[in-house]
Amino acid sequence: MEKNMKYVMHNMTHSGNVVDWLMCIENFFGKEQTERFCEYYINVHQIIDKDDIRNIIPRHTLSIYWTMKSEQIAFISIYNPINTNIKLIKNREQGMQRAQELYRRKDIEFSKKIKKLGYSYETILGNWKDKNEKDTYQREYVFVIFSEDANEDKFINDICNLVNEYNKKEILITENIKDKGPRANLESKIYDTVTRAEVQKNEQTGIELIERYFSQISNTKFLFKIPYENNKKIIELKDKKISRYYSKTKQELIKKVHVNSFNIGMLKQALVSEFSKDSYDN
Repeated sequence: MEKNMKYVMHNMTHSGNVVDWLMCIENFFGKEQTERFCEYYINVHQIIDKDDIRNIIPRHTLSIYWTMKSEQIAFISIYNPINTNIKLIKNREQGMQRAQELYRRKDIEFSKKIKKLGYSYETILGNWKDKNEKDTYQREYVFVIFSEDANEDKFINDICNLVNEYNKKEILITENIKDKGPRANLESKIYDTVTRAEVQKNEQTGIELIERYFSQISNTKFLFKIPYENNKKIIELKDKKISRYYSKTKQELIKKVHVNSFNIGMLKQALVSEFSKDSYDN
């Protein structure tokens, strides 16, 4: 006769749901043992909160987050929602597209400046609600910049100097991320980019808080993911994409990684090939 676990694994065809499954465990083992099991299950499967920023930052093996040790992260976008109702946009042929092309050129310029500072970054597409058209969003890049081995003061100064060039008055930067566990709490601060003064301290920093931050500084609703997106109009520039960037230190780390699966080996090979391009660090 097959052992119980093997029997369940072989014969259970995803009937029921997680809630029903957990209730069965609790009814049989009791609350205390169920809590211990769930703690084990959370850690083994790295189940993170729905509001955790790692749901929007790539965290797979060989990702920039995966290479991170104890670092700060800055969330930045130099995009300003475009007023689609002004004459310059309305009366100019492809006015909105040309305006977004201007921002894309600025984003590319911005990405090069981050590289020169020696910081890695991920790019995430964000969505700003159009103030004039119903159910319409403007889509452009948000940069997630990693502090590498820079100390806190240097990273804050570098980032404030950088974004101040684009007339951004505030910036959100996390505290050093030392715990990468599934229930890690992330603290952050918002700084004045001119005075470097602390404007606001956030004891918990999740997706919703960052969305509120971008909404506040842009004076319109900001979302990383749009509910029922298929029913909305998205204005975006799809060409000249901006990929993530590994610092030179992280490039060397990836090159030295010993892979243990075919898929990770293919990913490493693709990354190393990308690093070898003359344009990668420029």
